[in-house]
Amino acid sequence: MLNTLNQKVFFFINHSALEFPVLDGFMVFVSRFLVQALIILVFVWLVFLAIKSKKDGSLFLKKIGDIFIFFITLSFVWAVTELIKGLVSLPRPHQVLEDTKTLLVHGSNDSFPSLHTSFSFALAYFVYSLSKRAGLMLFGIAFIIGISRIYVGVHYPLDVIVGAFVGVFISFVIVKIFKRYTL
Repeated sequence: MLNTLNQKVFFFINHSALEFPVLDGFMVFVSRFLVQALIILVFVWLVFLAIKSKKDGSLFLKKIGDIFIFFITLSFVWAVTELIKGLVSLPRPHQVLEDTKTLLVHGSNDSFPSLHTSFSFALAYFVYSLSKRAGLMLFGIAFIIGISRIYVGVHYPLDVIVGAFVGVFISFVIVKIFKRYTL
Protein backbone atom coordinates (compact mmCIF):
# COMPACT_ATOMS: atom_id res chain seq x y z
CA MET A 1 0.00 0.00 0.00
CA LEU A 2 2.77 2.48 0.92
CA ASN A 3 4.60 1.66 -2.31
CA THR A 4 1.44 2.24 -4.35
CA LEU A 5 0.79 5.60 -2.65
CA ASN A 6 4.47 6.53 -3.14
CA GLN A 7 4.17 5.80 -6.88
CA LYS A 8 0.82 7.59 -7.25
CA VAL A 9 2.13 10.76 -5.63
CA PHE A 10 5.32 10.46 -7.69
CA PHE A 11 3.36 10.30 -10.95
CA PHE A 12 1.04 13.11 -9.86
CA ILE A 13 4.04 15.45 -9.48
CA ASN A 14 6.30 13.98 -12.17
CA HIS A 15 3.71 13.96 -14.93
CA SER A 16 3.65 17.76 -14.98
CA ALA A 17 7.18 17.58 -16.42
CA LEU A 18 7.57 18.29 -20.11
CA GLU A 19 4.18 20.05 -20.13
CA PHE A 20 5.42 23.51 -19.10
CA PRO A 21 8.89 24.40 -20.46
CA VAL A 22 9.40 27.35 -18.10
CA LEU A 23 8.49 25.24 -15.07
CA ASP A 24 10.77 22.45 -16.35
CA GLY A 25 13.69 24.87 -16.56
CA PHE A 26 12.96 26.24 -13.10
CA MET A 27 12.70 22.78 -11.53
CA VAL A 28 15.92 21.59 -13.19
CA PHE A 29 17.70 24.71 -11.90
CA VAL A 30 16.30 24.24 -8.39
CA SER A 31 17.12 20.54 -8.39
CA ARG A 32 20.68 20.90 -9.72
CA PHE A 33 22.00 24.13 -8.23
CA LEU A 34 19.92 25.53 -5.38
CA VAL A 35 21.26 23.33 -2.57
CA GLN A 36 24.85 24.24 -3.41
CA ALA A 37 23.91 27.91 -3.68
CA LEU A 38 22.18 27.78 -0.27
CA ILE A 39 25.21 26.17 1.35
CA ILE A 40 27.44 28.94 -0.02
CA LEU A 41 24.96 31.69 0.95
CA VAL A 42 24.56 30.40 4.51
CA PHE A 43 28.34 30.12 4.87
CA VAL A 44 28.85 33.68 3.59
CA TRP A 45 26.11 34.90 5.96
CA LEU A 46 27.82 33.19 8.91
CA VAL A 47 31.20 34.68 7.97
CA PHE A 48 29.57 38.12 7.65
CA LEU A 49 28.03 37.76 11.12
CA ALA A 50 31.40 36.73 12.53
CA ILE A 51 33.22 39.67 10.94
CA LYS A 52 30.49 42.05 12.09
CA SER A 53 30.90 40.84 15.70
CA LYS A 54 34.71 41.00 15.65
CA LYS A 55 34.86 43.84 18.22
CA ASP A 56 33.08 41.75 20.86
CA GLY A 57 35.46 38.87 21.63
CA SER A 58 32.93 36.48 23.17
CA LEU A 59 30.32 37.12 20.47
CA PHE A 60 32.97 36.66 17.78
CA LEU A 61 33.92 33.26 19.25
CA LYS A 62 30.25 32.27 19.32
CA LYS A 63 29.91 33.19 15.64
CA ILE A 64 33.02 31.17 14.79
CA GLY A 65 31.41 28.32 16.76
CA ASP A 66 28.30 28.66 14.56
CA ILE A 67 30.48 28.21 11.48
CA PHE A 68 32.00 25.09 13.06
CA ILE A 69 28.52 23.72 13.89
CA PHE A 70 27.44 24.47 10.29
CA PHE A 71 30.24 22.28 8.88
CA ILE A 72 29.72 19.53 11.45
CA THR A 73 26.00 19.47 10.61
CA LEU A 74 26.58 19.20 6.86
CA SER A 75 29.22 16.50 7.38
CA PHE A 76 26.94 14.36 9.54
CA VAL A 77 23.98 14.84 7.20
CA TRP A 78 26.10 13.70 4.27
CA ALA A 79 27.54 10.71 6.17
CA VAL A 80 24.21 9.46 7.57
CA THR A 81 22.34 9.93 4.29
CA GLU A 82 25.04 8.11 2.33
CA LEU A 83 25.11 5.32 4.95
CA ILE A 84 21.35 4.85 4.59
CA LYS A 85 21.66 4.90 0.78
CA GLY A 86 24.31 2.18 0.98
CA LEU A 87 22.28 0.03 3.34
CA VAL A 88 18.95 0.38 1.54
CA SER A 89 20.15 0.69 -2.08
CA LEU A 90 16.87 1.44 -3.85
CA PRO A 91 16.67 2.15 -7.58
CA ARG A 92 15.62 5.53 -8.91
CA PRO A 93 12.15 5.92 -10.42
CA HIS A 94 13.33 5.94 -14.05
CA GLN A 95 14.96 2.55 -13.48
CA VAL A 96 11.74 0.77 -12.52
CA LEU A 97 8.79 2.88 -13.69
CA GLU A 98 8.10 3.00 -17.42
CA ASP A 99 6.17 6.28 -17.54
CA THR A 100 8.72 8.38 -15.65
CA LYS A 101 9.44 11.76 -17.22
CA THR A 102 13.15 12.17 -16.56
CA LEU A 103 14.62 15.68 -16.75
CA LEU A 104 17.83 14.74 -14.92
CA VAL A 105 19.74 11.47 -14.84
CA HIS A 106 21.42 10.27 -11.65
CA GLY A 107 23.30 7.19 -10.55
CA SER A 108 21.51 3.96 -9.90
CA ASN A 109 20.52 2.38 -6.60
CA ASP A 110 20.90 5.52 -4.53
CA SER A 111 17.40 6.91 -4.48
CA PHE A 112 16.58 6.56 -0.77
CA PRO A 113 16.82 9.04 0.93
CA SER A 114 17.31 12.24 -1.05
CA LEU A 115 20.64 13.87 -0.16
CA HIS A 116 19.58 17.20 -1.69
CA THR A 117 16.52 17.22 0.54
CA SER A 118 18.53 16.16 3.59
CA PHE A 119 20.97 19.03 3.05
CA SER A 120 18.28 21.62 2.38
CA PHE A 121 16.21 20.74 5.45
CA ALA A 122 19.34 20.54 7.63
CA LEU A 123 20.29 24.02 6.46
CA ALA A 124 16.77 25.26 7.12
CA TYR A 125 16.75 23.98 10.70
CA PHE A 126 20.30 25.21 11.34
CA VAL A 127 19.40 28.72 10.12
CA TYR A 128 16.11 28.55 12.06
CA SER A 129 18.13 27.97 15.24
CA LEU A 130 19.86 31.31 14.58
CA SER A 131 17.07 33.34 12.96
CA LYS A 132 13.43 32.20 13.00
CA ARG A 133 12.40 34.36 10.01
CA ALA A 134 15.29 33.31 7.78
CA GLY A 135 14.87 29.69 8.87
CA LEU A 136 11.17 29.65 7.96
CA MET A 137 12.04 31.07 4.55
CA LEU A 138 14.62 28.30 4.07
CA PHE A 139 12.07 25.66 5.07
CA GLY A 140 9.90 26.91 2.21
CA ILE A 141 12.85 26.73 -0.18
CA ALA A 142 13.74 23.26 1.12
CA PHE A 143 10.18 22.11 0.41
CA ILE A 144 10.49 23.38 -3.19
CA ILE A 145 13.83 21.57 -3.55
CA GLY A 146 12.18 18.34 -2.37
CA ILE A 147 9.31 18.73 -4.83
CA SER A 148 11.79 19.49 -7.63
CA ARG A 149 13.59 16.18 -6.99
CA ILE A 150 10.30 14.35 -7.64
CA TYR A 151 9.33 16.60 -10.55
CA VAL A 152 12.59 15.95 -12.46
CA GLY A 153 12.17 12.20 -11.92
CA VAL A 154 15.10 11.30 -9.67
CA HIS A 155 13.31 10.64 -6.36
CA TYR A 156 10.11 9.21 -4.96
CA PRO A 157 8.08 11.20 -2.42
CA LEU A 158 9.19 8.83 0.36
CA ASP A 159 12.85 9.55 -0.52
CA VAL A 160 12.13 13.24 -0.05
CA ILE A 161 10.13 12.83 3.16
CA VAL A 162 12.81 10.67 4.78
CA GLY A 163 15.53 13.02 3.49
CA ALA A 164 13.74 15.96 5.14
CA PHE A 165 13.42 14.02 8.40
CA VAL A 166 17.10 12.99 8.36
CA GLY A 167 18.21 16.57 7.68
CA VAL A 168 16.07 18.15 10.39
CA PHE A 169 16.80 15.43 12.95
CA ILE A 170 20.58 15.55 12.52
CA SER A 171 20.64 19.34 12.48
CA PHE A 172 18.43 19.45 15.59
CA VAL A 173 20.65 17.01 17.51
CA ILE A 174 23.91 18.69 16.54
CA VAL A 175 22.63 22.18 17.28
CA LYS A 176 21.33 21.04 20.68
CA ILE A 177 24.60 19.30 21.58
CA PHE A 178 26.90 22.08 20.49
CA LYS A 179 24.78 25.02 21.61
CA ARG A 180 24.87 23.58 25.11
CA TYR A 181 28.65 24.06 25.11
CA THR A 182 28.82 27.37 23.23
CA LEU A 183 26.38 29.49 25.26
